[in-house]
Amino acid sequence: MKKLFLFAALMTAAVMSAKDVEIFHASFTAASQTSMAGYTYGSPEVLWTNTKYNYGEASDCTDPVIQAELNVPGRKEANSKGRNILTAPMTGFDSPWTSKLNESEVDSLVWMFNMRYNYDYTAGFDNQQRGIATVLCMDNADMMTANGYAIVNNASCYYKFIRFDGGLSANDKVIVLASTEKMTKNDGTGTSNKRYLTFRIVYVPATDTWKMYYFANTSNAYVTPDNVASWTLAGTVVDATHTSKEMTHFGFMNNYVQGASFDATLSVKNLKIMAYGVPETPTGIDELNTRAQSRKVWRDGQLIILRDGVEYNVLGQSIH
Repeated sequence: MKKLFLFAALMTAAVMSAKDVEIFHASFTAASQTSMAGYTYGSPEVLWTNTKYNYGEASDCTDPVIQAELNVPGRKEANSKGRNILTAPMTGFDSPWTSKLNESEVDSLVWMFNMRYNYDYTAGFDNQQRGIATVLCMDNADMMTANGYAIVNNASCYYKFIRFDGGLSANDKVIVLASTEKMTKNDGTGTSNKRYLTFRIVYVPATDTWKMYYFANTSNAYVTPDNVASWTLAGTVVDATHTSKEMTHFGFMNNYVQGASFDATLSVKNLKIMAYGVPETPTGIDELNTRAQSRKVWRDGQLIILRDGVEYNVLGQSIH
């Protein structure tokens, strides 16, 4: 009887146990990094690529840099209009990451990060508008043509979880899945894009369910995702549009219209991608089979465990 109980307990513990795994982490807290273009950074290390698109008379926008946070600026110059894009590959991420999100053998995938904008007005992703984005994942390296999912601010003082179809290059390619309430100033009066925000985006592969959580701090400082005591749920949605596609890159966009007196900048900090509920291995059967006295056999279409001269079925019941 003790052997039977031990077997059943071992099977249950091995099958049910799970762990949490960090897939990627980038704090973006260095004191100074002159340019992110061609810079290898993060854990695991990824190579960052900076792409610029210009629509006005001004010259190129400034490179993204780390200065205690990741800053993706426009250009402080009259008539400056364009897009500043920073991307990195996900192809080097280790298991349990799978490029097809819906094939992930985990309870959930979670993106967490801080994000803010230093200008009050946004309008969208059409040319010569203002809009910012943290792209969670997309299916090719070109943000202007890819499909994917992102957190954006494309309408003043609202942050949204969106899906983009065929590029984050125009408003008609953006599908809003969930949204925060309109952001107010720290004291609750008026509205402002300049709040220090923390986001947590959850994806559940088994049901293609997404959940958007956020925390808006009431002081001009970030609260790291791990230290948020109470999240606000912005919305829950089922969306499988791109979850079966190969997700290869992630990154950031500042779609900007600038003037000579200001530089509207997207800032990000403490980005972490996690997998929760990762099944432990080996399974109970495999663990038993590694012992010298144990082995497994097939008999009449049934898996049988042989242990110390006793035969058990997969339910832990003695059968001989």
